[in-house]
This record gives sequence, structure tokens and C-alpha cells, in this order.
Amino acid sequence: MAEIWGLRERVARLTVALGRTLAQLVQTRRLQLKRLSESWGLRQPLDLVRQAIQRLDDLSGRMQGVLENQIRDGQHRLERAQGKLGALNPTAVLSRGYSIVSLAKGGRVVTRDKQAREGTHLRIQLSEGELRAAVLKKGEDMFEGVEVQG
Repeated sequence: MAEIWGLRERVARLTVALGRTLAQLVQTRRLQLKRLSESWGLRQPLDLVRQAIQRLDDLSGRMQGVLENQIRDGQHRLERAQGKLGALNPTAVLSRGYSIVSLAKGGRVVTRDKQAREGTHLRIQLSEGELRAAVLKKGEDMFEGVEVQG
């Protein structure tokens, strides 16, 4: 019987210890729940969402501005490049009174008198049309004393 009495005491002590442990656990969980419920994130979830939306709108606006600037800069660069190309365009140069002289055979552009001997056939490209010519003489003024039609 003493044995049973000892077991009852032990069960009673364990019951009390378990009760205290459970009470402490409940208290700890209540404190954790209270802290969480008082946390700003849980009290104001809609505010967090609104702030995120606002930040997204701000970033979107900034991105839009950056893209517009890049497009504008690209258009300016393109316009400058078109202007340079226009100035270098052989047709534009020809319209200012210049011509392009090339060998009739092979089409190589003539830039020096040494490239064409007497009798060489030439092609002279103008802004409108072209002329065919042949080299008669080199290095002398063959029109001296001759009336040249203008």
C-alpha cells in the first residue's frame, strides 16, 4: 500500500509540475501573440500594401522618364547622324557643282592625273546625268587661244 501511496504522491507532483509548465507555456504564447498583434506589420497590413503600391508607382514613373530621355537622346543622335550622312552623300556633293570622274573601264574613281593616260576613257557623273570623255592631253592648257563655250 505504501507503494501505491508513493505513486499517488509522485503523480500529484508531476500533475502540479505539468500544470505549471503548461501555465508558463500558455503565458509565453500569450506574450508572443500580444507582441505579434501589436506589431506594426499586422496592425497596418493595408498601409504596407499601399506603400508598396506607391513605391511601385514612383519607380514606374522614374522608369518612364528614363525611357523617354533615352528615346529623345537616341532621336537626336539619329538626326545628327542623318545630317552627317547627308553632308557626305555623294549626290548632295554633286548638287553643289562637283562631279565624280571615274575610269570607264573598271569604274575606279580618278583622284590624280597619274591614274589616266592620254586616250583613257572617263565617265563623269554630275548631279543630273553623266558625261563620257577621253583624255586628249595631259599637263598642258590645250584650250589656250581657243574659244571655249560656256
